Amino acid sequence: MRKFLGTKSLAVILLGSSLLGFAQNPTLKEEVKTTPALTPVLSQAQEELHRIINEVAPSVVTIFTYKEVKVIEPFSPPGFDEFRKLLPPDLRDFLPFFGQPKVKKERALGSGFIFKVDDKWVYILTNNHVVAKAQKIVVKIGRLKEVTAELVGADPKTDLAVLKIPKKEVPDADKRVAKLGDSSKVRVGDLVIAIGNPFGLENTATFGIVSALHRRIGLDQYENFIQTQAPINPGNSGGPLVNIKGEVIGINTAIIAHAQGLGFAIPINLAKWVANELLTYGKVVRGWLGVVVQELTPPIAQALGLDHGVIVLKVIPGSPAQEGGLEAGDIILAINGKP
Repeated sequence: MRKFLGTKSLAVILLGSSLLGFAQNPTLKEEVKTTPALTPVLSQAQEELHRIINEVAPSVVTIFTYKEVKVIEPFSPPGFDEFRKLLPPDLRDFLPFFGQPKVKKERALGSGFIFKVDDKWVYILTNNHVVAKAQKIVVKIGRLKEVTAELVGADPKTDLAVLKIPKKEVPDADKRVAKLGDSSKVRVGDLVIAIGNPFGLENTATFGIVSALHRRIGLDQYENFIQTQAPINPGNSGGPLVNIKGEVIGINTAIIAHAQGLGFAIPINLAKWVANELLTYGKVVRGWLGVVVQELTPPIAQALGLDHGVIVLKVIPGSPAQEGGLEAGDIILAINGKP
C-alpha cells in the first residue's frame, strides 16, 4: 500500500515556481542541485495527486439539459407588413414572422458526481441551477456512455439536486461512488482539487487551497460557502471539491465574474443532509422557528463582550419561538450546543 503523504509533503508543490526561479540564478543553481532529497519528495507528491484524481474522476459525470424556450423575433421594419400583404399567399410563409413567438431548443451542461448506489439505481449529486426547468436530462459517463436521468428532487434554497440513472447502464457502478468527507474539519489553507467539465472539457482537474470559510455572496437563501482558489469555470457547477485524502468536501457552485481565484463550493455536510431529505421525501422538509435574526455587528459584539451570535429582531406571534420564550432583543449564542 502506498504511503499517504499528507499536507506537508503536498505543500512542497507550492514551492515549485519559486525553486524554478532560483534555478535561473547562477549563484543559486549549485545550491539547488545540492538538495537531491527534494526531487523524490516532489515526485511522491505528484504521484499522490495522480492517485487522488484517478480515484475520484470515475465518479464525476457530465450533465446535459434540454429545454424549449419561447423567443420573440425583433419587430418588423417599417413598411414590411404592407409589403407582405402584396405578395401571393404561397410566398408569404417564406418570409420571417417578425414579432411572433418562436420555440427555440436550448442545451446546457454542468457536472455532477455519483455519491450513492443501490440495487437498481445510481444517484448523482449536482446543483439545482444545472437542472432547473430542464425538460430532459442526460448524464454522460466516461467518454461514450449517455443515459437519460430522472430528477429525484431539488432544493432551490441550497442550490442542490439529486438525479438517478439505472444501475445496469453504468459500468462498474459500485466502484464509481465518491467518498464523502466531513466539511466541518476543513480549514483555511487546506489543499484541494476541483474536478469537473468546464466548457465541456471533461474531467478537468485544477489545484488550489481553501481561501476562506462561511462565505455568503447573496445567491441562495441558505449559504455557507467554502471559498477556494482552485480555478472553477462555467461547466464546473455540480462537480466535487476534493481534499488530499480523496474525499469530497464540497460541491463547486459559483464564481465571481471577471475575478480570478474566487470560487465557491457548498459544504458536503449540508449536501449530505439535503440529499438524504430529497431521497426520503423528494423535497427538503425544514423546521420553522418563527424569528427574524441578525448577526451581531462588531460594535454591539464588543460592547457585550461577545465574539459571535445573532440578535433576535422579531418573534412571530404563535410561533414555536414565542412558545419557547424567545423575545425580541434576545441574543442566541448556540443551537443544540453548537455556536
